[in-house]
Amino acid sequence: MRGFVAARPSAKAPGVSSQRGHASLKVAKSPALRTRSRCMASSQISDAVLEDAVSLMDLRTQLKETDAKLAIEDANSKFYEAFRNGNLQAMEEVWGHGDHIQVVHPGLNSIAGRESVMSSWKSILTNIRPGAFKVKIEDVRIAASEHNGFVTCVEMMNADETQGM
Repeated sequence: MRGFVAARPSAKAPGVSSQRGHASLKVAKSPALRTRSRCMASSQISDAVLEDAVSLMDLRTQLKETDAKLAIEDANSKFYEAFRNGNLQAMEEVWGHGDHIQVVHPGLNSIAGRESVMSSWKSILTNIRPGAFKVKIEDVRIAASEHNGFVTCVEMMNADETQGM
């Protein structure tokens, strides 16, 4: 073996001692072997650091998804509060901006684009007494990632005699 000085214990060679029937060898490492040992130790440290970094990145992603879910849950709560109270201004604050937003009101087709969506809410909420809509939601499910998310739920609604749209 390169880098080792070896001797058989029975030969009583220099560097070999025997105690109680056990032989031990003193091993001299070459500079190349010492370098290799340091590299292996460094590699093990690097692997441990890499594992920690991956764990931290996973935790960061989970926290961002949790933050996104909480933000979506908050927006959903604000939406239903605005809806229950017939508050058009609060409804406008909840909805996004752009042509990508859509709403599907019961019995109607999809309405797309902020201007059209807000016009539909104005028609519904105009002349509605605050609290006229009794809205209960169940089976709320939130899906979220760092960049987007959505809510699905079962909406049960009872309206009083007030007329909207």
